[in-house]
Amino acid sequence: MNTIENQNAIFPKGEKVSADYFIGTAWVNILVPQDETGIYAIGNVVFEPGCRTNWHKHPARQILLITDGKGYYKERSKSVRLLSKGDVVVIPSNVEHWHGAAHDSSFTHIVVTNKTMQGAVEWLAPVTDEEYSSCQSGSSKTKKMNLTEAAMKLKKNTIKRFLNQWFPLLPFSNTLKKNMDNLGQMKSLLRWQFL
Repeated sequence: MNTIENQNAIFPKGEKVSADYFIGTAWVNILVPQDETGIYAIGNVVFEPGCRTNWHKHPARQILLITDGKGYYKERSKSVRLLSKGDVVVIPSNVEHWHGAAHDSSFTHIVVTNKTMQGAVEWLAPVTDEEYSSCQSGSSKTKKMNLTEAAMKLKKNTIKRFLNQWFPLLPFSNTLKKNMDNLGQMKSLLRWQFL
């Protein structure tokens, strides 16, 4: 079908998702099944109006990059967040949440999911109609996070993860570890080393 919606899509819809983990109709197109390090996968997810995931959590975070439509992101015991094109959601490790389309709009996001020995996701209970309906009235009060805010939030954890993952592999790491007494000194050195 060659509709305006399909012409504006960045990626094809992909495969219809399992009704075991979504309420409503959604499609996923796996763009990067697994990077060469085995750490993450990237996909594009398209939700029809009213569609949402079940409650779920990720053992090693997830990032959503909203590319079209309107949708919601909801963590347990927190206010719902209204999402639209250009928004970024950084989902902390092991935080129960769900995301999906608004009742009157389709919704598309790119998802970057980290993979661990425990897998990429733990699926939980479906989002009830009452839980979903409550988002429609509460979404206007939520604060959006733009790309700059998301980058600032990620900065500290990204540097820490980089240092934990790659620093031990550098040939001079043992010598430097002996001579440095805190993470701030390591960050300063790395900033100087790679400028």
